[in-house]
Amino acid sequence: MEEVNAEIENITYLGYQEVIGDKKTSYAQVRLLATIKRLGPERPDLDNGKIYERVFLPLDKVNDYLHWEEVGFQMINRVQEIIKNGV
Repeated sequence: MEEVNAEIENITYLGYQEVIGDKKTSYAQVRLLATIKRLGPERPDLDNGKIYERVFLPLDKVNDYLHWEEVGFQMINRVQEIIKNGV
């Protein structure tokens, strides 16, 4: 995963959100759930050279950090369902 420099496995599609009226006319933000297999050192983003901070949070604190509001709560609920039921 490029600048994140991580290997992931057990990837599950959660859904997508269409973004309208941003820098581009319209695009999709895809959301996935995955298990981190390996973390390497952070790398600069190839587009802008920035190194982004890694943040590890308990699931119930993710929306407090990201401020995704209702969409965030829906994703968290879906993740909890997948973890509980193996869906």
